[in-house]
Amino acid sequence: MEINKGLNDDRILVAGAIGIVSTVVGEICSWIFVYLGIGTYSTYQINSLIVTYNKPSVLVGLFLNLIMGGIIGAAVYLTLKKWGHEHIIMVSLVYTLVAWMCIEIIANAVVDKNLIDTRVIGGYFNQIISAVIHAVAKGLMLKWFIFNKS
Repeated sequence: MEINKGLNDDRILVAGAIGIVSTVVGEICSWIFVYLGIGTYSTYQINSLIVTYNKPSVLVGLFLNLIMGGIIGAAVYLTLKKWGHEHIIMVSLVYTLVAWMCIEIIANAVVDKNLIDTRVIGGYFNQIISAVIHAVAKGLMLKWFIFNKS
């Protein structure tokens, strides 16, 4: 009887950890923008609204983003493992921006009960630039820690 060796690949866990760490990089960027007056809430605060409805919380957003970051990091790794790792940052960017768009739609639908929010446009710039920085950091870490050792 043969054991499934696909689950023994510890690089999936490393990719998940990289996804988690890169959410922290994106959150730091988001707080810098909030400090500069671009946007009102950080990424973790906006994402926490999915759970808390109307009370932005950094701690709840942290847990939500850690889970999502780990899943997206592992998904990016599995995609790159299957299709090749020539375009690591582009794949990471696509996954991250799709996840960002889904989170924005869910947050707007849950909190405001409609898909068009009256939030200031600077908040969206804050979120999307932070998502791009998160994706680039994730792609670079995946390249450095996983695919350079292959």
